[in-house]
Amino acid sequence: MKIIKATTEDIPLLANFGKKLTKLHFDFDPDYYTFDESGFGPAFSDWLRNQIGIQSSIILVAKENNQVIGFLSGFVKYLFPWYVIKRVGHISFMFIDENYRRKGVGKELLREAKKWFKVQGLTYMELYVNENNQKGVSFWKSRGFSDFQKFLRMRI
Repeated sequence: MKIIKATTEDIPLLANFGKKLTKLHFDFDPDYYTFDESGFGPAFSDWLRNQIGIQSSIILVAKENNQVIGFLSGFVKYLFPWYVIKRVGHISFMFIDENYRRKGVGKELLREAKKWFKVQGLTYMELYVNENNQKGVSFWKSRGFSDFQKFLRMRI
């Protein structure tokens, strides 16, 4: 397995992975997430194409036998100027093909993302994980992430 930066050639498969990930989040919380299956692919593809071209963003793909088996996206997130820490690495998405889960793919994607964030001069990584996503919560905590803040919302 190798971890490399995504290219525009990877977009169609990454859009399919993004669709599966968004569907999972929609199932967790249909009041928050939208899932228009017909319109999702083009919208996510446009987002990917944009992110691939931004220097402060990273999209990594895991490949085995030249086949994409997972991806991770992240970016440099700017915090408030009165914070001690001004910038952090933020992981937006990670998805691993169902046939390759629990085989170290996520661990390797995270390792490469961590290296990239360090090259950007960052000392912290953050992410959001849905509290109903027990597999996700368990994975991130097993990799050293810990509870930091509670994200709250209210319908108005």
